[in-house]
Amino acid sequence: RPDNSLDHPRARRLTEVEHIVSGAIYADAARTTRKTDMDELSVLDAFWDELYHQRNADDLAGNDPALLPPDLRAADVAAALAAGELPPSLRVAAGEYYVVRAIHRPDGGEPDGWVAKASVPGTPDPDPEAFLVYTQLFGGSWSTAEEWRTAYVAFLADNVVENVDRDLSPATGIGIALLEAAVAWHAELTKGALMLLGNQDSPQARSAVEALVAALARQVEVLGGEELRPGRNLAALEGELLSLTLPEGPLAGLAGTIEGFYADLSSFDEPSTTHAAAALLQSEPPLGDAAAIYLVRLLAAIPGQELAALPELALLLDFAADYDDDGVANGDELGVPVRRSSDPRSPNTDGDLLPDGLDPCPSDPANLCLAQDDLEGDLDGDGVPNAVDTCLNDPDPLQTDTSGNGIGDACRRYANIRTPVSNVTVHPGTPVRFTSIRNDELGFALPLAYLWDMGGGAPDSTSALPGDVVFTTPGVYTIRLTATDALGTTSPLGPDRRVVTVLGTGPSLDPGGPFGATEGFVVALTADTSGLPGPVAFQWDFGDGAVGQGNPALHTYAEDGVYAVGVTAEAHGAVLSAETEVIAADTAPAVDFGYEFDSLLLIPGTPVRFRDVSTAYDPIAFRLWSFGDASPQASGRTPLHAFGSPGIFPVELTVTDDDGSTARLTRHV
Repeated sequence: RPDNSLDHPRARRLTEVEHIVSGAIYADAARTTRKTDMDELSVLDAFWDELYHQRNADDLAGNDPALLPPDLRAADVAAALAAGELPPSLRVAAGEYYVVRAIHRPDGGEPDGWVAKASVPGTPDPDPEAFLVYTQLFGGSWSTAEEWRTAYVAFLADNVVENVDRDLSPATGIGIALLEAAVAWHAELTKGALMLLGNQDSPQARSAVEALVAALARQVEVLGGEELRPGRNLAALEGELLSLTLPEGPLAGLAGTIEGFYADLSSFDEPSTTHAAAALLQSEPPLGDAAAIYLVRLLAAIPGQELAALPELALLLDFAADYDDDGVANGDELGVPVRRSSDPRSPNTDGDLLPDGLDPCPSDPANLCLAQDDLEGDLDGDGVPNAVDTCLNDPDPLQTDTSGNGIGDACRRYANIRTPVSNVTVHPGTPVRFTSIRNDELGFALPLAYLWDMGGGAPDSTSALPGDVVFTTPGVYTIRLTATDALGTTSPLGPDRRVVTVLGTGPSLDPGGPFGATEGFVVALTADTSGLPGPVAFQWDFGDGAVGQGNPALHTYAEDGVYAVGVTAEAHGAVLSAETEVIAADTAPAVDFGYEFDSLLLIPGTPVRFRDVSTAYDPIAFRLWSFGDASPQASGRTPLHAFGSPGIFPVELTVTDDDGSTARLTRHV
């Protein structure tokens, strides 16, 4: 609002809704006692992007505090937190889900571990059509640009700032802790790492959040045989998870445990109350709560309304039971990482974590196409199955592992291959994840240089963690990892190795194209797959910085050019990627012009004013006028010309935009 000097918008785009958040901080879940001496407050969205931090309330490098909004006045913010209240008029960009986090520092000293968090659902941007409705409801109309601007500013003022009340207490962070466990399920965290939303110092796996958001968006439920319930979002999932902690819910005890951390800070060994809550839901037993972890994953995978309609629901909610009677416990079916999990509702006869309906070998316990032979065999003949052998290629029946890192003493190199744990057999296009582990106790000179020789099946890598590697051509590939220390020496045992067998047939992805497009106009990109069990989720990188979903995917290119486009198709853990291109042509100008003169008749010598009224997508860079009477050509938007003799003259206007596209129009005068 231009008339308000204290109005400092925080939105990241023109129509993003902002929240004015108010509330108090309580020491107990019942919200009877304020928690005073709070000393730090921050607001982050689900991708760890900072929306507000108390450290920014520093009077903006000496500016007069009276000219600043209250939540940016350091003294006002400190006073509010000390009294157990949120800063006055706390303003946050609220287009997406976000987390408010406060830290307790008794007497201004070091934090004592008491940390409270609360989430706030985002508010979608106003629909552009809502502006038309708004003006109609209030009898508004406009005939000039200034009238339109005045109406639009009023519309924004009434629709993009909302007041929100949100208290913080030991109970308000429980739903966030449950949601963090769902995010962690989609992430590959190192042992001991915890996913903490709203904490800038936690592992920040943006891709894990994106994967969870995409999975929730794809979830639909058939209602009445026809209608589809739209996909969920993070706020909806948190609400459903939080319902499990109600007094009669299966996680009521978990809520009591977390609230107990706040009452007795000595009851846990983690850095803070929020760390302790996260550890319960992201760690393996005995520290972690296996039943709670399973329920979080179950509700992340299956919408609550769909769960409620299932028969014998109590059996499915028991992580130790076998709901689909396939010999695999419910909790084991929802394994880590999420891409290896299966549906506990669907029978899995051969126990390979792939439901029978999607299993190419549903009754074959060897199941070559899912690499069971590789896992259950004994490659080095020492009597230890490959899946648990600490030395896959070196006989070691004693399995001595003095470091406890899963690599046996008999095969310990400067660095060993950690995953895959055995040789693997895959279809073309199926990713194989390669990671390594360093054995510092060998005393080599740091740093290490890594070389992964992919055997010609994929590009070599010099990263310690190459991640997902896709083999597209059938064949047998020996992968070798060599680690060289700073003195140029390598392990006397030679490279560690795995064998990847790529079968002759498998799923495929045809990205389509090359596609033709025109700048400023929508183009539909369509890919095709075969051999992937549905439903298939498509992700697109349009090559201009934008991404999208769906098949076909609709996109508008703002500028002409050739764009390298990537498409990924995913179904039940199988991921295929391919590239194509879009050739976006320039949008040529639409040429038009008119003319006028001041006399009643156009006679030789009468000045004629020509006027260019062309329209163009790109700015017009040059105009060239030819008057058809052998006179010099002219430029400009409104040239003046007088014909020297009677006749009919072909006047031609040529317009060129700043991309070089040209268009012409001839009128006879």
